[in-house]
Amino acid sequence: MIHRGLSIALIEPRYPVNVGHIARLVKNFGVKNLYLVSPKVDMSVASVYASHASDVLDRVRVVSFKRLRKEHQLLVATTAIRATKGSNVIRRAVKPERLADIVGAAETAALVFGRDTTGLNNREIAMCDVTTVIDTGTSQQTLNIGHAVAILLY
Repeated sequence: MIHRGLSIALIEPRYPVNVGHIARLVKNFGVKNLYLVSPKVDMSVASVYASHASDVLDRVRVVSFKRLRKEHQLLVATTAIRATKGSNVIRRAVKPERLADIVGAAETAALVFGRDTTGLNNREIAMCDVTTVIDTGTSQQTLNIGHAVAILLY
């Protein structure tokens, strides 16, 4: 069951298909809010891909990263790139299986997904409280953003 204070945040989303599919996932899983930070996407095209979730797109909140940080007790950064050095603390990740407990302890939380093309940068990850990565077990570590959202919400 999805935590009642959970939101999804997309940083600079570019592709309407991804935003539309994620809106549908937000509706499917009963997520509270969908936030967009500096969107680069045509929302009218995204609604074509939302499949019965255009109401989610109508309620999208366009905010700054600072506002996102202010409105949530917990921000969870998502990344496909793990830390290669012990000193890279911001890239150390918890497994998705542990997220339910971590998110459940917060009153409000947002899963933060980076750009469709390049993901989150280190500065953005550093503004989050915890980082997670979905391990594909292959050399192809990067998932489509919509698939990553679906896996983490499940």
